[in-house]
Amino acid sequence: MKKGASFSKFLLINFFVLLFQFVIGCTSLQSDASNDIENYKIATPDYIVLSEKSLDLLASFELDSFASMLSDDVEYEFPNGKKLVGKIALINYWKNYKNTSGIKSMKIINANYLPVDTHIKPKGDETQGIKVVADFTNNMIFDRMDISVKMNFNFHFNDKKMINRIMTYYDQTLITNASKVDVLQKTGM
Repeated sequence: MKKGASFSKFLLINFFVLLFQFVIGCTSLQSDASNDIENYKIATPDYIVLSEKSLDLLASFELDSFASMLSDDVEYEFPNGKKLVGKIALINYWKNYKNTSGIKSMKIINANYLPVDTHIKPKGDETQGIKVVADFTNNMIFDRMDISVKMNFNFHFNDKKMINRIMTYYDQTLITNASKVDVLQKTGM
């Protein structure tokens, strides 16, 4: 009988130890979650409007109007990690792209925008402040063929609501195959 009582006592102690660890673990998770909530919040919808407008201007090659939404020191990061720095360099790239790639038009469809205001410095090369994550499909018509490319752009804004950074994520090989020109390689990107 003592053996059974010892075993029951052993199970009871283990149960309370596990319960205690579970409660401590949940409290820690709640603390981490509340820190995340304090460090990030949804930014105002004004930034969605600005991001959507800039993307539509870029897609329609209205480059002067697109340039008016950019800070002079804007950074544009390509999917391969290389960057263009400065409004003039970025606009010249897009003018050259249109002439070199054989692209006839681009149209943004199925776009979703998430405006985020970060109050801490994120990990990596990200900057704190307001950014809009734009997820969309770019229907691109080239001389040789039409393609649809799933893309993700992150627009970062300065305190004057000017875009000072654009990070792009997409499969460049689809575009290179459609245009038969690797514009990034040709321009040193």
